[in-house]
Amino acid sequence: MVMALASKIIDEIGFVDMVNKAIEWDPSRWLLSPGLHAKAIALSTFTDMRSPLTKIPERLSGHDLDFLLEEGAASALGSFSLGRALERIGESGPNSIFQQLAFSAFQLYDIPAGRAQPDASTISFYGDYDGFGEEEGASALKIEQGYNKDNRPKCKQVVIGKITNEHGIPIVCDSLDGATSDVEWNRVALGYLRELQGSGHYADAIYVADSKLMVEDIVSELGKSGPRFVSRCPASFDDKLEHRAISRALSGGAWEGIGPLSESKNATSYKAASFIEPVCGRPMRVVVLHSTSKAEGAQRALGKKDEALKPLAKAMESKEFKCEADALLEIGRFKAMKAAELHTIDASVVKTVIKKWARGRRKAGATPISTTEKYTVKVNGIERGDSACLDSIERESCFVLVSNAVDIGSKELLQIYKGQQAVENSFRMLKEPQLASVIYLESPGRIEALLMVLSFSLLVRAIVQLLLRRGLEKHEEESPGEDLMVGWGGRKLKSPTYKLFYEHSFNCAYIREGPGSCSFSWSSDKTRNFVSTLLALMGFSVESLLN
Repeated sequence: MVMALASKIIDEIGFVDMVNKAIEWDPSRWLLSPGLHAKAIALSTFTDMRSPLTKIPERLSGHDLDFLLEEGAASALGSFSLGRALERIGESGPNSIFQQLAFSAFQLYDIPAGRAQPDASTISFYGDYDGFGEEEGASALKIEQGYNKDNRPKCKQVVIGKITNEHGIPIVCDSLDGATSDVEWNRVALGYLRELQGSGHYADAIYVADSKLMVEDIVSELGKSGPRFVSRCPASFDDKLEHRAISRALSGGAWEGIGPLSESKNATSYKAASFIEPVCGRPMRVVVLHSTSKAEGAQRALGKKDEALKPLAKAMESKEFKCEADALLEIGRFKAMKAAELHTIDASVVKTVIKKWARGRRKAGATPISTTEKYTVKVNGIERGDSACLDSIERESCFVLVSNAVDIGSKELLQIYKGQQAVENSFRMLKEPQLASVIYLESPGRIEALLMVLSFSLLVRAIVQLLLRRGLEKHEEESPGEDLMVGWGGRKLKSPTYKLFYEHSFNCAYIREGPGSCSFSWSSDKTRNFVSTLLALMGFSVESLLN
């Protein structure tokens, strides 16, 4: 069922024709077009097999390729021809091909693009890649060793950069050298967005990035020529702008109650203080946000500091010093510790005189042979400094957003910024074993082409999720109170995902009955109800997928 749905969406977008038109190929030399080879790779990511992507035919065995692709496809599909198709796509600019496909999908399904959310992740490879791509020249994609995004060392990797909309649907996909940093990707991504907006696409999109965006030259240029952006201010940026903004807000800022952003019982509540001030020489919106969850975290951190001081104080009391000055230095060192910065320490020096006597019974008036002195520290009490602790908790409860969109309210800016999770979830799918397991390819162009096709498969998954949620929203508007009990475990449907549809339709299959004729096999009536309902939300039916 998932394969049939994916094939339907891929065909509606026009994937095969766009790929074939974008590359140079001779139909007389191909049993199956390059576009259909690329579609086969995309479809293979919707299977449940964990075999490497180098074995596409094996991954698709058991599926009716004559139905999914075209008659004769099963016998024409092979590893050599798949590699050749990727070679041709790689030579023709896979990134530009992806942009055309994405634009087609956005138009076809009326997908909004109010946000442009960048992120970069690593894809690791196995094999010998020493000198890889040298013959292609300096512009070739480089597989390089390093820590990947999961903090695994010495990975042979490339970086894949994406820009998605607010629903996690990719707008841009680019393959980058394995050592590309997040800051470098932001520069490249902004170039893509400016180019797209200059051609009339995604004109109103606001660029939503994490604190890696906040580099002086980037922010200065954004303030000068756009596009609109919102990002979190790091502690060291622009002469400690974050510290200054929080101080200004806490010392008399006009706080605006925002409240929680969701209906969850334990949802974080926010309040905001906002003002316009120069950032990197440009007037920008600075929003200080106070978070209840960060406040709770600051309280817990303070409690941990209290507990951490107790063993440290005991350790200090166990030390002996030869003079009072050394003991006083130890007290000063203890008070200066990071863990004690918010506490008042009451400690004193205790002097002990140790006398040594001669052996035997002491006579009246006898004096000791020698006397020595030792000094120890006595901790009389440790108390929190109320004002210092309160100030620390308030500061730790705040974070700062910066934006050149001075016309957008504080709550909307916060909602926009918090939407970054969509692109992170998208990357999580890209790194699943069935999407990107062991990959061994012969040239940088093939790798770029493969990553483009993998990103397109994510676009299809994201479209499935968008159509499900759009359909559920329409159902709730038209039939209020009529719950659809087709969610996980037969519960009420809420925020449906691609994975929900995949799990419900796992044991369903279409059966070829003859040329151009298919029927469908359901594992149970319950499954038929679940899957049919979800398909209807997306505007499809079993019959529409088979025709």
